[in-house]
Amino acid sequence: MRWWLAFLLGFVAAGLAQPVEPVTVRSQSGQFVVRGIPLGVPQSGYSTSVVKYLRLDPTLAAISLERIRQAIYGELGMKEQWRGLITVTTHPMEEDQPTIQVNSVHFQNGWGYRVELPERIDKDQFIRVAVKVILSEIANRQAITREAELPPWLAEGIAAELQSTVLSALALEPETRTTRGNLRPDPLRVVREVLRRRPALKFDDLCMPAAAMFGPENMEVYRACSQVFVHELLRLRTGRDCLRDMLERLPQNLNWQTTFLQSFNAYFQRLIDADKWYALTVANVSSRDPFSRWPLETSWKQLKEILATQVQVRLEA
Repeated sequence: MRWWLAFLLGFVAAGLAQPVEPVTVRSQSGQFVVRGIPLGVPQSGYSTSVVKYLRLDPTLAAISLERIRQAIYGELGMKEQWRGLITVTTHPMEEDQPTIQVNSVHFQNGWGYRVELPERIDKDQFIRVAVKVILSEIANRQAITREAELPPWLAEGIAAELQSTVLSALALEPETRTTRGNLRPDPLRVVREVLRRRPALKFDDLCMPAAAMFGPENMEVYRACSQVFVHELLRLRTGRDCLRDMLERLPQNLNWQTTFLQSFNAYFQRLIDADKWYALTVANVSSRDPFSRWPLETSWKQLKEILATQVQVRLEA
Protein backbone atom coordinates (compact mmCIF):
# COMPACT_ATOMS: atom_id res chain seq x y z
CA MET A 1 0.00 0.00 0.00
CA ARG A 2 2.82 2.37 0.82
CA TRP A 3 4.44 1.59 -2.52
CA TRP A 4 1.21 2.20 -4.44
CA LEU A 5 0.57 5.42 -2.52
CA ALA A 6 4.05 6.70 -3.34
CA PHE A 7 3.52 5.74 -7.00
CA LEU A 8 0.20 7.61 -7.20
CA LEU A 9 1.60 10.72 -5.52
CA GLY A 10 4.55 10.71 -7.91
CA PHE A 11 2.23 10.28 -10.88
CA VAL A 12 0.04 13.22 -9.78
CA ALA A 13 3.09 15.39 -9.10
CA ALA A 14 4.47 14.58 -12.52
CA GLY A 15 1.15 15.55 -14.11
CA LEU A 16 1.03 18.82 -12.24
CA ALA A 17 4.63 19.64 -13.15
CA GLN A 18 3.97 19.48 -16.90
CA PRO A 19 4.78 22.86 -18.47
CA VAL A 20 1.92 24.96 -19.83
CA GLU A 21 2.33 25.93 -23.44
CA PRO A 22 2.05 29.65 -24.30
CA VAL A 23 -0.93 30.79 -26.34
CA THR A 24 -1.39 33.60 -28.86
CA VAL A 25 -4.54 35.72 -28.69
CA ARG A 26 -5.65 38.41 -31.14
CA SER A 27 -7.97 41.21 -30.05
CA GLN A 28 -11.36 41.86 -31.60
CA SER A 29 -10.13 44.67 -33.86
CA GLY A 30 -6.99 42.73 -34.80
CA GLN A 31 -4.58 45.46 -33.73
CA PHE A 32 -3.25 43.65 -30.64
CA VAL A 33 -1.59 40.24 -30.66
CA VAL A 34 -0.79 38.96 -27.15
CA ARG A 35 1.37 35.89 -26.54
CA GLY A 36 1.98 34.38 -23.12
CA ILE A 37 1.21 31.59 -20.70
CA PRO A 38 -2.47 31.47 -19.68
CA LEU A 39 -3.06 31.95 -15.98
CA GLY A 40 -5.57 30.12 -13.83
CA VAL A 41 -8.11 31.54 -11.44
CA PRO A 42 -6.54 33.43 -8.49
CA GLN A 43 -6.56 31.62 -5.16
CA SER A 44 -8.82 34.25 -3.59
CA GLY A 45 -11.18 36.65 -5.30
CA TYR A 46 -10.29 40.30 -5.13
CA SER A 47 -10.79 43.47 -7.12
CA THR A 48 -8.05 44.59 -9.48
CA SER A 49 -9.16 48.15 -8.86
CA VAL A 50 -7.61 47.80 -5.37
CA VAL A 51 -4.72 45.36 -5.83
CA LYS A 52 -1.55 47.14 -6.95
CA TYR A 53 -0.03 44.31 -8.94
CA LEU A 54 -1.88 42.17 -11.47
CA ARG A 55 -1.19 39.00 -13.41
CA LEU A 56 -1.39 39.32 -17.19
CA ASP A 57 -3.49 36.62 -18.76
CA PRO A 58 -3.14 36.74 -22.58
CA THR A 59 -6.87 36.58 -23.31
CA LEU A 60 -7.92 39.19 -20.79
CA ALA A 61 -4.90 41.36 -21.61
CA ALA A 62 -6.03 41.48 -25.25
CA ILE A 63 -9.54 42.45 -24.15
CA SER A 64 -8.18 45.11 -21.79
CA LEU A 65 -5.94 46.60 -24.48
CA GLU A 66 -8.93 46.78 -26.78
CA ARG A 67 -10.95 48.57 -24.14
CA ILE A 68 -8.14 51.05 -23.46
CA ARG A 69 -7.93 51.77 -27.19
CA GLN A 70 -11.68 52.37 -27.37
CA ALA A 71 -11.48 54.69 -24.34
CA ILE A 72 -8.76 56.77 -26.01
CA TYR A 73 -10.73 56.96 -29.25
CA GLY A 74 -13.83 58.02 -27.36
CA GLU A 75 -11.95 60.67 -25.38
CA LEU A 76 -10.43 62.17 -28.53
CA GLY A 77 -13.50 61.69 -30.74
CA MET A 78 -11.68 59.43 -33.21
CA LYS A 79 -13.02 56.89 -35.67
CA GLU A 80 -12.46 53.17 -35.10
CA GLN A 81 -9.46 52.66 -37.37
CA TRP A 82 -5.84 51.62 -36.98
CA ARG A 83 -2.78 50.97 -39.14
CA GLY A 84 0.08 49.74 -36.93
CA LEU A 85 0.09 46.24 -35.42
CA ILE A 86 0.99 46.04 -31.71
CA THR A 87 2.48 42.72 -30.54
CA VAL A 88 2.65 42.08 -26.78
CA THR A 89 4.69 39.27 -25.23
CA THR A 90 4.54 38.37 -21.54
CA HIS A 91 7.37 36.52 -19.82
CA PRO A 92 7.88 35.11 -16.29
CA MET A 93 9.43 37.40 -13.72
CA GLU A 94 13.10 36.66 -13.07
CA GLU A 95 13.95 39.74 -10.97
CA ASP A 96 12.32 42.17 -8.54
CA GLN A 97 12.37 45.14 -10.94
CA PRO A 98 11.66 43.63 -14.38
CA THR A 99 12.20 45.89 -17.35
CA ILE A 100 9.50 46.82 -19.85
CA GLN A 101 10.64 47.05 -23.45
CA VAL A 102 8.75 48.92 -26.16
CA ASN A 103 10.35 48.75 -29.60
CA SER A 104 9.08 50.37 -32.78
CA VAL A 105 9.59 48.66 -36.13
CA HIS A 106 9.52 50.58 -39.41
CA PHE A 107 7.94 48.68 -42.29
CA GLN A 108 7.39 49.78 -45.86
CA ASN A 109 3.73 50.49 -45.22
CA GLY A 110 4.04 52.03 -41.76
CA TRP A 111 5.10 51.37 -38.19
CA GLY A 112 4.63 48.44 -35.86
CA TYR A 113 5.30 47.99 -32.15
CA ARG A 114 6.61 45.15 -30.01
CA VAL A 115 6.04 45.27 -26.27
CA GLU A 116 7.59 42.89 -23.72
CA LEU A 117 5.94 42.81 -20.30
CA PRO A 118 6.44 40.71 -17.16
CA GLU A 119 3.58 38.44 -16.15
CA ARG A 120 3.16 40.44 -12.94
CA ILE A 121 3.05 44.19 -13.39
CA ASP A 122 1.73 47.27 -11.64
CA LYS A 123 -1.77 48.05 -12.90
CA ASP A 124 -1.11 51.78 -13.35
CA GLN A 125 2.10 51.01 -15.23
CA PHE A 126 0.31 48.61 -17.56
CA ILE A 127 -2.29 51.25 -18.46
CA ARG A 128 0.40 53.92 -18.97
CA VAL A 129 2.39 51.65 -21.30
CA ALA A 130 -0.76 50.77 -23.25
CA VAL A 131 -1.81 54.41 -23.60
CA LYS A 132 1.65 55.50 -24.75
CA VAL A 133 1.91 52.76 -27.38
CA ILE A 134 -1.59 53.47 -28.72
CA LEU A 135 -0.91 57.22 -28.90
CA SER A 136 2.40 56.53 -30.68
CA GLU A 137 0.58 54.40 -33.24
CA ILE A 138 -1.92 57.21 -33.86
CA ALA A 139 0.79 59.87 -34.19
CA ASN A 140 2.98 57.80 -36.54
CA ARG A 141 0.33 56.92 -39.11
CA GLN A 142 1.60 59.71 -41.36
CA ALA A 143 5.27 59.40 -40.34
CA ILE A 144 7.60 58.33 -43.14
CA THR A 145 11.27 58.52 -42.13
CA ARG A 146 11.22 59.17 -38.37
CA GLU A 147 8.93 58.71 -35.43
CA ALA A 148 6.84 61.57 -34.08
CA GLU A 149 7.87 63.11 -30.76
CA LEU A 150 5.10 62.77 -28.16
CA PRO A 151 4.85 65.42 -25.44
CA PRO A 152 5.99 63.82 -22.15
CA TRP A 153 2.80 64.94 -20.39
CA LEU A 154 0.41 63.54 -22.99
CA ALA A 155 0.46 59.80 -22.22
CA GLU A 156 0.71 60.36 -18.47
CA GLY A 157 -2.17 62.84 -18.48
CA ILE A 158 -4.50 60.81 -20.67
CA ALA A 159 -3.77 57.60 -18.74
CA ALA A 160 -4.54 59.29 -15.42
CA GLU A 161 -7.67 60.94 -16.83
CA LEU A 162 -9.02 57.66 -18.20
CA GLN A 163 -8.26 55.79 -14.97
CA SER A 164 -10.26 58.33 -13.00
CA THR A 165 -13.24 58.12 -15.39
CA VAL A 166 -14.07 55.39 -17.91
CA LEU A 167 -11.32 52.94 -16.87
CA SER A 168 -11.87 53.21 -13.12
CA ALA A 169 -13.46 49.73 -13.02
CA LEU A 170 -11.25 48.02 -15.59
CA ALA A 171 -10.73 44.35 -14.63
CA LEU A 172 -7.40 42.91 -15.75
CA GLU A 173 -7.38 39.43 -14.18
CA PRO A 174 -9.55 36.35 -14.65
CA GLU A 175 -12.44 35.79 -12.23
CA THR A 176 -11.99 39.05 -10.33
CA ARG A 177 -14.60 41.46 -9.05
CA THR A 178 -14.66 45.21 -9.48
CA THR A 179 -16.61 47.67 -7.41
CA ARG A 180 -17.93 51.05 -8.42
CA GLY A 181 -19.14 53.25 -5.63
CA ASN A 182 -19.73 56.58 -7.38
CA LEU A 183 -21.57 56.90 -10.69
CA ARG A 184 -20.13 60.39 -11.32
CA PRO A 185 -16.74 60.51 -9.61
CA ASP A 186 -14.64 63.65 -9.48
CA PRO A 187 -11.81 63.00 -12.00
CA LEU A 188 -9.49 65.43 -10.20
CA ARG A 189 -10.03 64.18 -6.65
CA VAL A 190 -6.63 62.44 -6.45
CA VAL A 191 -4.99 65.41 -8.14
CA ARG A 192 -6.28 67.79 -5.46
CA GLU A 193 -5.01 65.54 -2.71
CA VAL A 194 -1.54 65.41 -4.28
CA LEU A 195 -1.28 69.14 -5.00
CA ARG A 196 -2.37 70.03 -1.48
CA ARG A 197 0.51 67.98 -0.09
CA ARG A 198 3.16 68.96 -2.62
CA PRO A 199 3.69 72.08 -4.75
CA ALA A 200 2.75 71.84 -8.41
CA LEU A 201 5.42 71.62 -11.07
CA LYS A 202 6.31 74.57 -13.22
CA PHE A 203 5.35 74.51 -16.88
CA ASP A 204 8.98 74.03 -17.95
CA ASP A 205 9.32 70.96 -15.71
CA LEU A 206 6.09 69.59 -17.15
CA CYS A 207 7.27 70.02 -20.75
CA MET A 208 10.93 69.08 -20.26
CA PRO A 209 11.11 66.86 -17.16
CA ALA A 210 14.44 65.75 -15.79
CA ALA A 211 15.21 62.06 -15.37
CA ALA A 212 14.70 62.35 -11.62
CA MET A 213 11.10 63.45 -12.23
CA PHE A 214 10.16 59.88 -13.18
CA GLY A 215 11.43 58.43 -9.93
CA PRO A 216 9.01 56.96 -7.39
CA GLU A 217 9.11 60.07 -5.17
CA ASN A 218 8.32 62.56 -7.98
CA MET A 219 6.18 60.49 -10.34
CA GLU A 220 3.03 61.13 -8.32
CA VAL A 221 3.19 64.91 -8.63
CA TYR A 222 4.25 64.78 -12.30
CA ARG A 223 1.31 62.56 -13.14
CA ALA A 224 -1.08 64.82 -11.21
CA CYS A 225 0.11 67.94 -13.06
CA SER A 226 -0.07 66.11 -16.40
CA GLN A 227 -3.66 65.12 -15.70
CA VAL A 228 -4.60 68.70 -14.82
CA PHE A 229 -3.09 69.97 -18.07
CA VAL A 230 -4.79 67.34 -20.24
CA HIS A 231 -8.10 67.58 -18.36
CA GLU A 232 -8.32 71.34 -18.86
CA LEU A 233 -7.23 71.12 -22.51
CA LEU A 234 -10.09 68.71 -23.16
CA ARG A 235 -12.51 71.11 -21.46
CA LEU A 236 -11.76 73.90 -23.94
CA ARG A 237 -14.52 74.54 -26.46
CA THR A 238 -12.60 72.81 -29.28
CA GLY A 239 -9.94 71.22 -27.08
CA ARG A 240 -10.75 67.66 -28.11
CA ASP A 241 -10.44 68.54 -31.80
CA CYS A 242 -7.20 70.46 -31.19
CA LEU A 243 -5.64 67.56 -29.29
CA ARG A 244 -6.59 65.13 -32.03
CA ASP A 245 -5.20 67.52 -34.65
CA MET A 246 -1.95 67.79 -32.70
CA LEU A 247 -1.50 64.01 -32.75
CA GLU A 248 -1.99 63.92 -36.50
CA ARG A 249 0.41 66.84 -37.08
CA LEU A 250 3.27 65.62 -34.87
CA PRO A 251 5.31 63.98 -37.70
CA GLN A 252 5.41 67.30 -39.59
CA ASN A 253 7.70 69.05 -37.07
CA LEU A 254 10.91 68.17 -35.28
CA ASN A 255 9.52 69.12 -31.84
CA TRP A 256 6.09 68.82 -30.32
CA GLN A 257 6.03 72.45 -29.09
CA THR A 258 5.67 73.77 -32.64
CA THR A 259 2.85 71.33 -33.35
CA PHE A 260 1.12 72.22 -30.08
CA LEU A 261 1.05 75.94 -30.95
CA GLN A 262 -0.21 75.19 -34.46
CA SER A 263 -3.09 73.05 -33.22
CA PHE A 264 -4.02 75.25 -30.23
CA ASN A 265 -3.44 78.56 -32.00
CA ALA A 266 -6.96 79.71 -31.13
CA TYR A 267 -6.02 79.64 -27.43
CA PHE A 268 -2.23 80.02 -27.23
CA GLN A 269 -0.11 82.06 -29.62
CA ARG A 270 3.08 81.55 -27.59
CA LEU A 271 4.26 79.00 -25.05
CA ILE A 272 4.26 81.74 -22.41
CA ASP A 273 0.49 81.99 -22.90
CA ALA A 274 0.12 78.28 -22.20
CA ASP A 275 2.42 78.71 -19.20
CA LYS A 276 0.20 81.41 -17.69
CA TRP A 277 -2.96 79.43 -18.40
CA TYR A 278 -1.46 76.31 -16.79
CA ALA A 279 -0.41 78.26 -13.67
CA LEU A 280 -3.91 79.66 -13.19
CA THR A 281 -5.47 76.26 -13.81
CA VAL A 282 -3.28 74.49 -11.25
CA ALA A 283 -3.96 77.19 -8.66
CA ASN A 284 -7.71 76.91 -9.20
CA VAL A 285 -7.77 73.11 -9.08
CA SER A 286 -5.61 72.80 -5.96
CA SER A 287 -7.42 75.50 -3.98
CA ARG A 288 -11.07 74.64 -4.61
CA ASP A 289 -13.22 71.57 -4.19
CA PRO A 290 -16.03 71.35 -6.78
CA PHE A 291 -18.40 69.70 -4.32
CA SER A 292 -18.15 72.58 -1.81
CA ARG A 293 -18.82 75.49 -4.16
CA TRP A 294 -21.61 77.91 -3.33
CA PRO A 295 -24.71 78.11 -5.54
CA LEU A 296 -24.84 81.08 -7.91
CA GLU A 297 -27.33 83.01 -5.76
CA THR A 298 -25.18 82.60 -2.65
CA SER A 299 -22.05 83.66 -4.55
CA TRP A 300 -23.75 86.88 -5.72
CA LYS A 301 -24.89 87.59 -2.17
CA GLN A 302 -21.37 87.13 -0.80
CA LEU A 303 -19.91 89.36 -3.52
CA LYS A 304 -22.50 92.06 -2.80
CA GLU A 305 -21.61 92.03 0.89
CA ILE A 306 -17.93 92.44 0.01
CA LEU A 307 -18.48 95.35 -2.40
CA ALA A 308 -21.17 97.16 -0.35
CA THR A 309 -18.99 98.32 2.55
CA GLN A 310 -20.89 99.85 5.47
CA VAL A 311 -19.72 103.25 6.72
CA GLN A 312 -20.95 105.70 9.37
CA VAL A 313 -21.72 109.27 8.24
CA ARG A 314 -22.51 112.23 10.55
CA LEU A 315 -25.39 114.33 9.25
CA GLU A 316 -25.04 117.01 11.94
CA ALA A 317 -22.17 118.91 13.44
